[in-house]
Amino acid sequence: MVEKAVELIKKHKKLLLIIFLILICIGIILYYQSKPKFIVRGNSMAPCLKHETSIAPSFFENKTKMIDRDDLVIFNWKEKQLVKRVIGIPGDQFKLVKNNSQNCFNILINDKVANTLSGRAYCMTRRTLQVFADSYVKGIPENNYLVMGEVIPGSEDSSLFGLVDGKSIFAKISGPGYCQN
Repeated sequence: MVEKAVELIKKHKKLLLIIFLILICIGIILYYQSKPKFIVRGNSMAPCLKHETSIAPSFFENKTKMIDRDDLVIFNWKEKQLVKRVIGIPGDQFKLVKNNSQNCFNILINDKVANTLSGRAYCMTRRTLQVFADSYVKGIPENNYLVMGEVIPGSEDSSLFGLVDGKSIFAKISGPGYCQN
C-alpha cells in the first residue's frame, strides 16, 4: 500500500508541486485580502497618497508604539481619521521662522528647515503653529508628535490643531512604495 502511494507521488510529482504552489498563492491572497484596509480621503498627502487610495496599514496592537520621524501615521482627530507624516518627535525643538523672500514662515525642527517629501520647505502663511511652539519651549513632550500633510496650505495637520497625542495614533503605514523620502 505504501509502495503504491510512493509510486503515485513519483508519477505525479509535477502536478502535486503545481497544486502545492497554487495553494500557497491562494493563502497569500487570502491573507492580504483579510487585512483591514484604509481609504485615503482628500489630497493633503498628494502626490504620496492620493484621494481614494486604498492602503493596508499596520495597526498598533499594544500601547508600545514605535513612531519615528517621517513615518506616515493614521490618527483620530475630531470625528475623522487622518493620515499625515510625522516631522517632529518627542524631545524635538520646533519653531517658525520668517521667510521674507517667500512671505511666509518656515518650520524649523531642531534648527533645520522641515521639508515635504518632495523637498519643498513648509511655507506657512498662518502662524497658528507658533502658538503651539511657544507652549513647548522645552521641546515636544513625551508621546506627542508634530504631523504635517504634503499640500500647503490646505491640510488638516499640526499647523491647524497643534501636536497629536500618541494615544490617538492607531496605525502606521510602512513598506515599499509608501512615500519613500
